[in-house]
Amino acid sequence: MVTVLNFVEVLVMDFTSEEKLYSINKIEFFEEWLKHEKDKRCDRLFEFISTKFNFSDITEECEREIKMKLASISSKIATRWVSSGKSKERFLNKNKLWLEGQEIEFCVRSTLPQPSTSTAELSRPGRPRKDFEDASFKTKKRRVEDLVQSRSVGELMTAAEVAARSTGQKNVARVIKDIGENPASASACLNIQQTSAVQRDRPLSNDD
Repeated sequence: MVTVLNFVEVLVMDFTSEEKLYSINKIEFFEEWLKHEKDKRCDRLFEFISTKFNFSDITEECEREIKMKLASISSKIATRWVSSGKSKERFLNKNKLWLEGQEIEFCVRSTLPQPSTSTAELSRPGRPRKDFEDASFKTKKRRVEDLVQSRSVGELMTAAEVAARSTGQKNVARVIKDIGENPASASACLNIQQTSAVQRDRPLSNDD
């Protein structure tokens, strides 16, 4: 089924670029975070991961997205840091589960294609990423997280509508437009679908 997330992804993706997914554990990230002053922290963290993963020729949009994510993560760490009394030992003990949990991931889009069979490619950090349509909803949600945080629902709906029209999905575009202009219609459609599902499962009477 075509979804709004599918069309938003189609709209914002640069199909001429290559994508890679990189990750770093939170403890290593925190250690680097701790080295820098607040007003220079995001820039220094971006320089750190750029050097660590050897980012090259990334798109401007991708750089903005990564810096937004760094700012968000930095803010969360700062909150935990303050609540720990700005004590490194207390911070590490208090946030042990969080620090050892899921790694921080960065989706990087490069403007230059990379050979897929070269030795350099095989030794390059990161792993190939699934197509958006084949990914789980959890993965789709993570990929558009920064987009959702930086755009309103109206902008995303319009983006989905425009993307649908550009790919010839006029009926889908019309549905998206109707829902955007009249959110109540979505509830009405859902009620109709639920009623139809119940009726399909209900044994037919003699009158039926």
